[in-house]
Amino acid sequence: MESESGEDHTSTNSESKRVAGGAALAAGHVADVLWAAAADSPCLREDLAALDLTGRPRVGLAGDWHGNLGWAERSLKRLSGLGVRTVLHSGDFGLWPGEQGAKYIRRVTAVCEQHDLTIRITDGNHDDHSRLAMIEPVDGVRWVTDRIGFFERGHRWLWADTTLVSLGGAPSVDFEHRTSGKTWWPEEVITDDEVRSATADGHADVMLTHDAPEPALPAVQRILDGPSYWSEAALVYAAEGRAQVTKAFSGVTPRLLIHGHMHVADRGAVRIPGAPWDTQVVSLNCDEGVGNLGTLDLESLNVEVI
Repeated sequence: MESESGEDHTSTNSESKRVAGGAALAAGHVADVLWAAAADSPCLREDLAALDLTGRPRVGLAGDWHGNLGWAERSLKRLSGLGVRTVLHSGDFGLWPGEQGAKYIRRVTAVCEQHDLTIRITDGNHDDHSRLAMIEPVDGVRWVTDRIGFFERGHRWLWADTTLVSLGGAPSVDFEHRTSGKTWWPEEVITDDEVRSATADGHADVMLTHDAPEPALPAVQRILDGPSYWSEAALVYAAEGRAQVTKAFSGVTPRLLIHGHMHVADRGAVRIPGAPWDTQVVSLNCDEGVGNLGTLDLESLNVEVI
C-alpha cells in the first residue's frame, strides 16, 4: 500500500535444477529454465542445516525493500552477522524490469553468495509478476537465481516441525498511475484459487503474507482510517485485496503471521473470529525504516524485530 528451512532440503536432482535454473535466469535465458516441481507432499520437510549457522532453527525476516540496493546489502550483512542463513522476505523485494532491476538482482545475489545466504520471498504487488510467471517452481519456489526465490502462492512446508504457508500478492492502491506490464501487473491480485490453495490443509503455525489481513494492528488501522488521496475505485480495489488475504488468514488460523506492504512497524495479538487462540501479528516496516528486519525462532515462534 502506498503511504501506506525429515528428508534432505529437496532431492539432489531438484537442488541441481534449482542452481542451474538460477544461473540461467541470471544470464537472461528464461526460456531455457523450465523444470517440473518435484514435491511428493503438500508439506515439505527441509534440512535445518541450511537455515542457520548457530545450530538453532532460526531464520531472518525482512520487509519491503523496493529494489533499494544499499539497504538490501546492509540488511543482508546485518542478518548474516546474527547467524542466519535463510531470510524470509515479505515482498516488494525489488524484482523489476530493465537494467536497474537486473543489476539489483546480480548485486544481491553476490552479497548472498559472499555471506552464504538464501532469500525466499512472499511476492509483493511491486514485483515483476510477468517474469515470475515464466519460471517453473521447484518444490514450491520460483528461483530467480540460486540465492533468490519466490514462493508459489499457497505453498506450505515444514521447518523444525513448524508448518509455514506463504500467500503473496496485494493490490496497488496507485494502480491508476502505473503502466500495465511495466510498473504494474494485474497478477498482483490474490485469486480465489490461491486462497483455497493456502487454506486447503487448514492450520499452519506461521503464515507469511504481503498484505495485511483483518483484524489489523493499531498502526495499520490508523493508516487505513487516515486521510486518503486515492480514488474510490482504488480504495475498493485495495479493500477487495485485504478481504482475500483475510479469508486465507481465517482459514489458516496461524499462531504467527508476518506481513509487509503497509510500510509501518507494529506487533500485537489479534483474535480471528471463532479461533481458539490469539494470533501474534508482526508488521514489518519498509526500507530505511526501523523495524524492517527481524529474526524468527522456528521452535518458540519468537520474533525479534531489529
